[in-house]
Amino acid sequence: EGDALEANLYDVLADPGETVNLAATLPETVQELDAHVEARWGGPIPRPGQSLDAEARAQLEALGYVTEGATTGDTGKAEYGVVDGADPKDEIHIVTTLHMATSLMAQRRFRDSLAKFDELGPRGYDVTLLHGEAAMGSGELEQAQRLAERAVTLAPDRGLPHVLMGKVAALAGRRDEAREAFEMADSLEEGTATARLGLARLSEEAGDRDAARNHLERAADARTAEPEVIWRLAAYDIEAGNLASARTRLADLPPAEIRQPPAAIRLAQAEWLAARIELAKTRVQGALRAFPDEFALHVLHGDLSVFEGDLTSALASFERANELIPNRVGAQLRLAWTLAESGGDVGRAKKLLSRLQATVGTDADLLAVQARLHQISGDPAAALVSIEKGMAGEPTPGVRTWLLLLRAEALTTLGRIDQARQSALEAAALGDPGIRPPMTTRARERVEAVFSESN
Repeated sequence: EGDALEANLYDVLADPGETVNLAATLPETVQELDAHVEARWGGPIPRPGQSLDAEARAQLEALGYVTEGATTGDTGKAEYGVVDGADPKDEIHIVTTLHMATSLMAQRRFRDSLAKFDELGPRGYDVTLLHGEAAMGSGELEQAQRLAERAVTLAPDRGLPHVLMGKVAALAGRRDEAREAFEMADSLEEGTATARLGLARLSEEAGDRDAARNHLERAADARTAEPEVIWRLAAYDIEAGNLASARTRLADLPPAEIRQPPAAIRLAQAEWLAARIELAKTRVQGALRAFPDEFALHVLHGDLSVFEGDLTSALASFERANELIPNRVGAQLRLAWTLAESGGDVGRAKKLLSRLQATVGTDADLLAVQARLHQISGDPAAALVSIEKGMAGEPTPGVRTWLLLLRAEALTTLGRIDQARQSALEAAALGDPGIRPPMTTRARERVEAVFSESN
């Protein structure tokens, strides 16, 4: 009795920083959750069998106990003691390096992890997949693509290499290619959640939230559990105002999982859309304390700062994000926009856009930023040219709203008030596109101010 652990109970939605322990004031809830955990995890301790996770299999593979293709069916079970494998005594240093690489990746220190994987050189299927994840996390998308292609060659009937290819394509802005890769992965290993998660992310980014939720519900029914499915569904509950359901979902996850950057980012976005802006900021700031070098957290912190009108804080966040991973298009566009909008350095912003245009061409987001730079520079006619190019490129609903508002602003400057009002009405008719560029809010405020003055 004297050694019993202290109960900890937090309302992670109202108190994402977990500063107030509610265990003493809600003992019935503690008992109920204890019973739930006991029912789920009670009973005999499972004994290790032949099934291996990716990291364990990769270590055994490096030692020679498991070789490429030594699996039985779709169970992931491995055959040990394969003849002609490497002698463990000769290659024990490889396991040490592999352990360091995977540990660094678990800490989200992707560049350090990638350096260790690079030391190992070409390896088997599982090591190659982990190597690719490290490269992707470091922003080395071309290397990640090559590793994903190698994994496909090593295991053509497996879905995970195609998932990695889909993730890389999505980060590079090649959405159609990413969708094809995820669909291929789902067809190869039907019933797994990872490919469906990828499809859900793509749908969410495209503004098709119904499709995203449908993919998540399918992923929740998959035979392999994925914590990401749970916290993404909880995020949709938050956005819908169904906080009780969100709490129930999140209660099934370890607190450490919710504090990881991907979960913290998506839940903060949900709180932002639900107009719980202070909770969103608290969640992001708490995650940044734990992961100060997390690229995506700095980007979201900058977006929240733009939304609140704090361009100085936004500029610092986007500068830091670009220091961490210099070649991400979205962060560079945000930096260019903020430099111009804050009156900091329009010339530098234009140089950034010029370099990006050579890489991504007529990307709608880039053209929206370019249009805003033209407007700031006093050239609304050039702004309209960029806007029309962006509208022709099938932008996401959020970017389309932004472009329509930019068009209204440029037309107003040119004295074409009736056309400007029509463009503003089209933007309003799109409704709330969900997660959207925070720059849209700034554009809307400027347009509303102009129309208010004209009235």
